[in-house]
Amino acid sequence: MVVRQSFRIRQNCAMVGLVCAVCFIGNSVHAQVQATLSSVSISEHEAVTLTISDTVGNSGEPDFQVLTNDFDLSNSRSSSNYMFVQGKFQSSREWSVMLYPKRTGRIEIPAFDVGGNLSNSLTLEVRGLSAQERNFVDQTAFFETIVSHEEQYLQAAIYVTRRMFYTAQTRIPSIPEEKPLEIENAVVRSLGNRESTTEVRNNISYYVMSWHYVVFPQKSGVLRIPGESTRVAMYGNNQRPVVRAIIAEEKTIDILPIPAEFPQDKPWLPATDLALSELYEPELTVPLHVGDALTRTIRVSAENAYESILTPLELDGVENLRVYPEQAKRETVLQNQVVWATQDRTFNLIPIQPGLVSMPEFEITWWDIEARQVRTSTLPSARFEVPATFSGESAINDLGSRDSTSAEQQTFSQQARSTFDFWFYSLAGLALAGWLFVFVLLMQKRKKGDPSVSIASDATKKTDYQAIRSALATNDASTLRAAILNAIAMRLDINVVQARILLRSSDQGEQLIDKLDQMAFGLAKDPFNFDYKNIKHLIDFIVENQEVERTENELEAILGV
Repeated sequence: MVVRQSFRIRQNCAMVGLVCAVCFIGNSVHAQVQATLSSVSISEHEAVTLTISDTVGNSGEPDFQVLTNDFDLSNSRSSSNYMFVQGKFQSSREWSVMLYPKRTGRIEIPAFDVGGNLSNSLTLEVRGLSAQERNFVDQTAFFETIVSHEEQYLQAAIYVTRRMFYTAQTRIPSIPEEKPLEIENAVVRSLGNRESTTEVRNNISYYVMSWHYVVFPQKSGVLRIPGESTRVAMYGNNQRPVVRAIIAEEKTIDILPIPAEFPQDKPWLPATDLALSELYEPELTVPLHVGDALTRTIRVSAENAYESILTPLELDGVENLRVYPEQAKRETVLQNQVVWATQDRTFNLIPIQPGLVSMPEFEITWWDIEARQVRTSTLPSARFEVPATFSGESAINDLGSRDSTSAEQQTFSQQARSTFDFWFYSLAGLALAGWLFVFVLLMQKRKKGDPSVSIASDATKKTDYQAIRSALATNDASTLRAAILNAIAMRLDINVVQARILLRSSDQGEQLIDKLDQMAFGLAKDPFNFDYKNIKHLIDFIVENQEVERTENELEAILGV
C-alpha cells in the first residue's frame, strides 16, 4: 500500500513537472515577441495603442499594413535598447502604432511575425456611441465635397470643392495651405490656396476651410474623386475628448466620350464658350507695299477648357503673300473662378507682288458642352491692295503708248516726252551731285575726327547693345531675343518683323533666332550659353551688308540704272 502511494506521488510530480516545463517553454517562446493593447475595450471613435516588443533583437519588423482593413493607422514609432546583463550584451526593440477602429464590435488583431518569431494575437472590443454622443459628434466636425457635374465630357472642366466644417469645441491637426488632390486619369489644378471662412448651419457656428480644384478628365468612363479622412478631437461638456475620424466620401462622375456627330477631321475641343479675336499691325488701312511686313495675331479663348487641348493655330496659304508663323503661346487662366484656355499666335505676312490680297475667313470648330452641339466660331475675311511701285520708265512707256489720232497729238506727245526727259535727267544729275557733296563732306569730318560725328556714333552703339548686355546678364531668352531684334531695327530704322526676317536671312542668324524661340517657349532645355562678341559681330555684319545694299540701290535709282 505504501509502495503504491509512493508510485502515485512520483507519477503526479512528474506530470506537474512536465506541465510546468511545457508552460515555461511556451512562455519563453512567446516572451520573445509580445503584443499588447493600451485597452481591450474602447468606444467608437476612441483610439487604442498597439505595442509590439521584441526582447531578443530580431532583424525583422512587424507589418502593420495587415490592420488597414479594420483600422486607420497613425503615429507609428519604433525604439531600440541595448544593455549589458551579467557580462552579456542584450538588445531589445519596440514598435507602437495608434489604431482608430473603422467599425464597432469584436476586432481580431492577428499575430505578427518578427524575424521568424510570432507574437500573440489579441482581441479588441469596440462599443458603439449612444444617440446623444453620435449627434454631438456629427454636428461638431464633418467634411463636405461639392462637384460641379454629375457627368461631363472628356477633357472638359469639372470643379471640385472640398470643405471642412468644425466648431470651437474641436481640435484639428495642422493642415497645409495647399493640399494636393490626386485623381487617376485626370489633370488636376489647384485654384489657389486654402480659403478660411465662417458659416452658420442649423444655428451652429462653424469654422470652414475650403480647397478648390479644377479637374480635366483624360479618359471616358467613371471618374472617381477619392475620399479622405482626418482625425480630430472633440470636447463635450464633461471635457472628455472624443477622437473621431471625419470622412470625406468618394464621389463618382460619368465622363462622356467624344460625340459621334463631332467632325472626325477636326481636333476635339469642348468648351462652354469660345471667343476669337485678331489684331493687324499696322492696320489694314495703312498702305502696304511689296516686301513690307504685316503681322496678324489671332487669339482663341475657350471657357472651361485646358491649354493642352488647343492645337496650334494655322493659316492656309494666301496668294501673293508669304506667311511666317511664330511659336504659339498657350496658357490656362482663372477669371472669376472660371478657367479659360487661351492661345495667341502671331503670323508675319510679307506681300511678294502687287495686287489684291484676300485673307480668307478663319474658323474653329468646337463642341458646346452645355447645348451639346457642334459650333463654329469665325473671323471675317479681309482684303487689301498692294500697289505697284512707281517707275519713271514705266510712266514714260505709258505716255508713249497712248494712241494718237492726229499729227498734232503725236507732235505734242514727242514734245512732252522730250521735256520730261530733259527735266528728269537734269534733276537726277543735281541729286547725284548733291549726294556726292554730302558724302565727301561726311568723309572729311570722319577723317578730321569731328566730335559731332563720333559722339553720335558712340551713342548709337551704346543704345544698340546695352539692352543685349542686360539680357545676357539675366539669362532670359525672351528678353535677349527682343533686344537683338530691337538693335537691328533701330540701326536700320525698320520694324522688328523686318529685323527678324533680315536676321533669318543668314545661317548664323537663323540658328540664333530658332534657339532663342525654342528656349523662350520652353521647347528646349539647352543651357543659356550665348557670347556677346559673337552676337555683336553678327548684328554688325547684317547691318553693314544692308547699308551697303541700300547705298547701291540709292545710287542705281539716282543714276537711273
